[in-house]
Amino acid sequence: MLLLRPSIILTAALTLASLDVSAASLDQRDPAYQSSIESLATGRQALAYGLQMIEEANAIYAQPGLDVELIKEQYAPLLNTLDLILVPEQRRRESKVIVPDAMFFKKPAVGPNGSYFKPNP
Repeated sequence: MLLLRPSIILTAALTLASLDVSAASLDQRDPAYQSSIESLATGRQALAYGLQMIEEANAIYAQPGLDVELIKEQYAPLLNTLDLILVPEQRRRESKVIVPDAMFFKKPAVGPNGSYFKPNP
């Protein structure tokens, strides 16, 4: 079942990779762009997990006719393409500055006994 899905992921990855668009014209705030990146990341994780499961299954019992090295060889370009798209986005998200909202700047309420905590009823 997993081997049928990568063709969809490959089509999406190659479509994104083949677009002749400069990085400056991509709107990273666009919900469609964010959804696309999340879908590609999920597909990348599923593909890597599927390849890992195939390797583990082959290590447990070598199925006749199952060439794991050939499968890994065929999926390597797809994984490289997905990494080429996803790694810069991952770095961008990691370096994003988080700005706290106003909740962090409010003074805590002082209770009747001078403590910052409300007394228990």
